[in-house]
Amino acid sequence: MKLFWLISFIFLAGCQSMAMNDETEIQSKSAAQTDIQEMPDSDDKEYLSIAKDLFAAKQYKQSYQIVRRLAQKNNPEAHYLLGYMMYYGYGVKADKRQGAQWIKKAADAGNRSAIEALVMIQYKLTPNMKCPVDGFQLTPSESDKHN
Repeated sequence: MKLFWLISFIFLAGCQSMAMNDETEIQSKSAAQTDIQEMPDSDDKEYLSIAKDLFAAKQYKQSYQIVRRLAQKNNPEAHYLLGYMMYYGYGVKADKRQGAQWIKKAADAGNRSAIEALVMIQYKLTPNMKCPVDGFQLTPSESDKHN
């Protein structure tokens, strides 16, 4: 009977290790590199990339921590990502007001995704809906006004 349990344990442990994928690699990389207090300024792009990978892997809390730190360092792309996460409640309790404020800050810095998100918020659109303003399209010259 002990042999059966031992074999079962070894089998289950083997199955678990085979199930590991990029998600665990991302988690270990982020755990080793993303202590919020130790993020050097020169690695902002790398940390933003890690945060995006974590978000894609549905590791929202870890992604939120990195994005929040980058937003505090005045990174416009992080402002948008933080606003998005706060608005929809990814990795943090949803707060539409505060999320919209971060998205607006990114839009004011010229972030096109943030500008589009503000239009969607204003018209209460979802990504699958069309803007009620017929023929609305943000042209590059309009987004350049925010730079």
